[in-house]
Amino acid sequence: LEGVRRIQERAAARQQTGPVFQGIAGGIGTLPAAVADAVRAGGGEIRTETPVLGLTRTESGWAVRTEARTIAADGVVLATPAWSAGTLLAAE
Repeated sequence: LEGVRRIQERAAARQQTGPVFQGIAGGIGTLPAAVADAVRAGGGEIRTETPVLGLTRTESGWAVRTEARTIAADGVVLATPAWSAGTLLAAE
């Protein structure tokens, strides 16, 4: 029992102080806008209120099928509930 106490005391003495968790400056609510800004700064395009009917992998990226047309994309970010993303990616 004394040996266990000594081990616990040594471990407690070695523990670093300071925060265990780290947050995002401005709060988590700033994350979506920051991601959108980064996408646009990199030349990406964000389409909102454009329901996607299907996603197909192509040699150069993705074909995104909407009601109006099919959009060629290098990459796709799915900002949807899990069930919706699962449906879109089921064939992939």
